Amino acid sequence: MKKLMIMAALLLPVMSLLTACGGGGGKNLTDKEILALVYQKAGGDAWDDKDKENWNSDEDLGKWKNVKVNADGRVTDLTVRGAGEIPSEIAGLTELKNLTIVLRNDKLDPKKDDVIPASISQLQNLETLRLNVSGSAYTVPDMSALKGLKTVYFKLPNGVGFPDVPTSVESLDIDGGSGQIPASYYDLSNLKRISITTSGLQGGIDPKIANLKKLEHLQIDQTAGLIGNVAAADAVFPNEIYTMTNLKRIFLRKVSTSGTVPAEVANMKNLESIVLADCGLTGELPKELGQLTGLKTLEIYDNKITGTIPAEIGNMTALKELWLQRNQLTGTIPASLGKLANLEGLQLSKNQLTGKIPAELANCKNLGKGPFVDFSGNNLDPAPEALKALEKFSKFKF
Repeated sequence: MKKLMIMAALLLPVMSLLTACGGGGGKNLTDKEILALVYQKAGGDAWDDKDKENWNSDEDLGKWKNVKVNADGRVTDLTVRGAGEIPSEIAGLTELKNLTIVLRNDKLDPKKDDVIPASISQLQNLETLRLNVSGSAYTVPDMSALKGLKTVYFKLPNGVGFPDVPTSVESLDIDGGSGQIPASYYDLSNLKRISITTSGLQGGIDPKIANLKKLEHLQIDQTAGLIGNVAAADAVFPNEIYTMTNLKRIFLRKVSTSGTVPAEVANMKNLESIVLADCGLTGELPKELGQLTGLKTLEIYDNKITGTIPAEIGNMTALKELWLQRNQLTGTIPASLGKLANLEGLQLSKNQLTGKIPAELANCKNLGKGPFVDFSGNNLDPAPEALKALEKFSKFKF
């Protein structure tokens, strides 16, 4: 009988923990107990000192580093930077609104799998979810129940498809992954920002992109952050993008192998920046570009654009960066570029331009404050004396 009592006493703490974790319908873990488990499972002892300040102490949770609480002391914001895994008990943080998890498991041995628990899908108050895992496989939790989710960032392993997200999402950032852009993304009616950086994009961008009426920031970069060593997606550039009049910023690189820049681009009055790099674009630059007087960045490079540089670009008085390098542009550099008083960077290298570099460019007093001023790889006359008087002239390439 005594032996049975001793065994029961030894098992009681284990049973209590199982009950608290959902095994028997007993008391739930407190937020503090859940964070203690997070600390243990995510290698808290090895965290940087700045990330573990006050963790596992008697201090109020609001004083634990990277933890915020509401008036009732419940955790609303949590950032974990560590190694290992996240326990499923994190689902008990039912007031959590913003969750960031960064796990660096590259040096762990043995390697861990499924380090992000599916139970995150139970955090129904979640508004922001950021998952960044290196060195371990993980499955993106089902987010269909997270009806209030607005901001999403995922760093995905190679070969993993792009996950579906709820229609509530307003900002979607994905680093890595591969495959086609899910059809469901074109139905994200609340989306204001989408950024996908990968080297495994298939099928390019569907014309249904124009369904995203609220979109302001469109960035799809088929280079995984690298330039020149990734094949462009075998697709046609969708001209429907030029109907998206709410767009403020476009950055598209290697998303297509053919396409044009039509006159309809002038309808995008809200544009502040447009970058179309290595997209297989052909044809001429439309003179209607000059109507985008609020544009600060115009970069259409590494394409097959022919014809001359439109003189109307000189009307784009807000322009700071003009990059047209590595195309097939011919003719002379228009003197009207001298009206671009805010111009800081000018890239015209490796085209087929001829004749004089206009002395009027000396009116661009900020020229050279940007990263490049490059006229090389053309058949141009020597720089005019007026240009040599600019403060940053020594940076210019000819």
